[in-house]
Amino acid sequence: MHIDGEFEGEVNSKSIVKIGQSGLLKSTLKAEKLIVTGRFIGTADCDTIELVSGGEAEGKLISSGLTIDSSSSFQGESIRRKKGEVSKVLDFNSDKPSLNPSIKPSLEPKPTQAPKLEEKIKKP
Repeated sequence: MHIDGEFEGEVNSKSIVKIGQSGLLKSTLKAEKLIVTGRFIGTADCDTIELVSGGEAEGKLISSGLTIDSSSSFQGESIRRKKGEVSKVLDFNSDKPSLNPSIKPSLEPKPTQAPKLEEKIKKP
């Protein structure tokens, strides 16, 4: 599959997904290989992922091999798995592919709490 325009949605491929220089893919993606020369936003679970020729990725990348060219950029979380290991993060066995609910995507804002400070005042 080769993407040169914009596509938003879930992708499940048993081969190579390539995002061309003018391509933008916003997706939950599962494929054998992802090659990015354009832009990817989302969660990708692939045997190998390559960010080349100025390609950009933002989100969660799960793979046994990740290559980032010096002219490319990545912002997010990378999870390395052993070659041949089946990922539990993306579940494409259901009728509707979705993220495993036990794992939160990195693009979701994480709630933060200010630390509680307690001052102890000594009475004279």
